Amino acid sequence: MSQQPPDRPQWSDDRQGEDATRPSPEATQPFVPVQQRRRRGWLVPAILAAVVVVLAAVAAYLLLRDDPEPAAPGTPTPAAEATPTPSPTEDTRAVSPDELEPRVDATIVDTAFTLTEAGWATDEEAVAAGAREALRGAYSDGTTEVAVTAAAFDTIEAQDAHAEQVVADLEAAGAQVQGEGTVYVDNTGHYWYVMHDDGQTASIVWRTDDGVVLSLTGPPDAVQQVYDNMLI
Repeated sequence: MSQQPPDRPQWSDDRQGEDATRPSPEATQPFVPVQQRRRRGWLVPAILAAVVVVLAAVAAYLLLRDDPEPAAPGTPTPAAEATPTPSPTEDTRAVSPDELEPRVDATIVDTAFTLTEAGWATDEEAVAAGAREALRGAYSDGTTEVAVTAAAFDTIEAQDAHAEQVVADLEAAGAQVQGEGTVYVDNTGHYWYVMHDDGQTASIVWRTDDGVVLSLTGPPDAVQQVYDNMLI
């Protein structure tokens, strides 16, 4: 599979006021002599008038109290909508059981690069890191060589960890990651494009997302050419 290049309420009160019953003056007025009664007789109309005024005030108060103007209802606050928690994306990647060597190109199509006569050797560092199989070699077009490594792992987690470790080791040695992205047209795989501190050497590290991690190291143009045309 060919790779992509690196890029708030209303209320009411129903209570009633107590009835106020006025007693008659004849029933409540104490007995006094006639002469004294005349001298105090002017008080009765005044008292009656005062009682009337008080009763009128009480009646008005009770009327207003029992029939208040309805308060405007408050605007209800809408309930906050809960933000759903997204479900984690299921990882559908699976490890390929195929042997590694037949999968790695010996000849790079549409280029002059082929595996050198030295062929493949075991990449002991990758084996020590947990690879099931690991190869190391070089491609040459007769004048330029590009070093290549390939390592196959039994789990996707191990594949991912190894790819990240290879990149971390390059950075620790002074190289800088200048780009990364997906490898294949179906958006699987992941690559890192790394420039070494000498400014003359580049590496591309990528994972196939079926258990394999590869790397190419050499002159930037040659590394790009080999990467673009490898079939794995």
